[in-house]
Amino acid sequence: MEKFEYYTQYKDLDELRTFDPDLAKELKEARSEIKSSEEIDIYDDLETFADHEIVEGWYYDSLNVDLSNYKIYHGAPRIYDFIDLKGLGKAIANTWDESYHYLSPSGKVAEFY
Repeated sequence: MEKFEYYTQYKDLDELRTFDPDLAKELKEARSEIKSSEEIDIYDDLETFADHEIVEGWYYDSLNVDLSNYKIYHGAPRIYDFIDLKGLGKAIANTWDESYHYLSPSGKVAEFY
């Protein structure tokens, strides 16, 4: 298990089971095809997942700006003051590839590799 700024990464389902047995069981039941060897990133919620997608994921290349230091951006208004991360997270969840993503009823987001 390795903690990053936006998510916690587990090397496989067995490692996740050690730290969060309920979520591991839920994932196995919801995704019977999950491979035991798949790497899994767990985000606390859709908002955090959306934030990650802006700073390091889908939107990073299209924005063409390093937003990792978004609190101060050359005196410009903070872009995050105008982004509804919860709404963006829900919209991403409605369009993502379910073979790589899972939204738990608890609100956690799992991303598989």
